[in-house]
Amino acid sequence: MSAVPPILEPSSALKISRRNRKIFIFLGIALVLMVLFIFALFYHREPPIIVQTEKVTPRNLTEIVVANGKIQPVLQVTISPEVSGEIIELPVKEGQRVKKGDLLVKINPDIYLAAFNQAKAGYESAVASQASAQANLEKTQNDYDRNLELFHRKLLAESDFDQFKVTRDMAKAQLDSAADQVDVAKAAVDSAQASLDKTTIVSPLDGTVSQLEVVSGHPLLVQSALDAVKQWRYQPEVLNGDPVEVDTTITVTFQLGG
Repeated sequence: MSAVPPILEPSSALKISRRNRKIFIFLGIALVLMVLFIFALFYHREPPIIVQTEKVTPRNLTEIVVANGKIQPVLQVTISPEVSGEIIELPVKEGQRVKKGDLLVKINPDIYLAAFNQAKAGYESAVASQASAQANLEKTQNDYDRNLELFHRKLLAESDFDQFKVTRDMAKAQLDSAADQVDVAKAAVDSAQASLDKTTIVSPLDGTVSQLEVVSGHPLLVQSALDAVKQWRYQPEVLNGDPVEVDTTITVTFQLGG
């Protein structure tokens, strides 16, 4: 009988090695897929929103609004000349800071200075007339007193004494009239002085010059220039789509027709 060759069986160690290799391959594939999944997840993720937190405490809330507008002063003083005349000095500009007592505008004072000098001369003349009337009253009063004694002694006729009395009374009336003329002349001097003082306009307080309507020109043409400018049509300045206020200087030229 012939002998049957033995059948070789794989060893258990070799079977375990192949099984472990498959496990490692599957684990490697799973690990790669997991890494790809995590990468894709974080790659397409939106950036995180940073939120600032703070401990809650009672306080005032400040709301900030961004918009076009105009700042209005709390205290606004409109200054306009009380006397007419030609502007000879205007040392300020719009937006300029000024202090109390600073010169704002100077009007030609020539006619007001002449009126003041004339009123002053009239006052001095009235004072002189009053002094003359006072001296005349004293003279007529002495004449009256002296002749009154003669009249009581029957040494002076009544008609003559009445003449001294009338003269004395007229002197009193002239003195009263002279005193009234002094008061009138003094009032004229005060009025002329006030008009002269108004040719110089100073700032009544600390602040900022917000608007100048007329910067120069003859006073008789000021109102006509303002009326002409108000009738014009203007194209507005636009900032961020909204019209805004613009300050500018406009020169109006008048031409006299022949």
